[in-house]
Amino acid sequence: MRIAAVLNGYPFVLKLFLAPGLGVFALFAGVNTAALAQQTAASQETALAPRPAIAVNRAVGARGKLRDVYWTDGTEKDLRDMRLSSTTRRLARAPAARKHTKVWIARADVCGSADEEILMQIRSPLTCGSLGCEMVVLSEASGEPKVLLRTIGATIDVDATDEIVVDRDSNRRRNWKYRSGRFQQMRSK
Repeated sequence: MRIAAVLNGYPFVLKLFLAPGLGVFALFAGVNTAALAQQTAASQETALAPRPAIAVNRAVGARGKLRDVYWTDGTEKDLRDMRLSSTTRRLARAPAARKHTKVWIARADVCGSADEEILMQIRSPLTCGSLGCEMVVLSEASGEPKVLLRTIGATIDVDATDEIVVDRDSNRRRNWKYRSGRFQQMRSK
């Protein structure tokens, strides 16, 4: 919009005072618009860079060490690769459920082993119920996947290394402690 069009209808005296200010404002706005366009383009490039997706419905609580873990989409192949044969057999017997199966995968250090562990949540009509969905914690420290924990829940979190909390903020909360190469459920206090 032109400055003359903005000032149209104002008395001449006001035009003398307003015109220089509007000119500077228009110049400043043009510079800021260009800078803003550059920042927007840079942020879009960063946003388009490949990286794991943060799942909106990720299976992580909000307060523990896992709150910043990235969950990625997995497939049935990931279930086979992790040797979760009982789960893959159940899904294979129900083709209609396979279409609605979602696998979330993350890596995080949840126990004192050398490598990060693999966290999986399998969301399917066959693996979910009123208590939540099937969750598995696996280790590949020995070169082959080994199940350290298999449970059902809506969220999984870690307060400290070697301690997992499932469904922290519910009356179904369960605590697990890593001992002797596997997670063992702790008694409620």
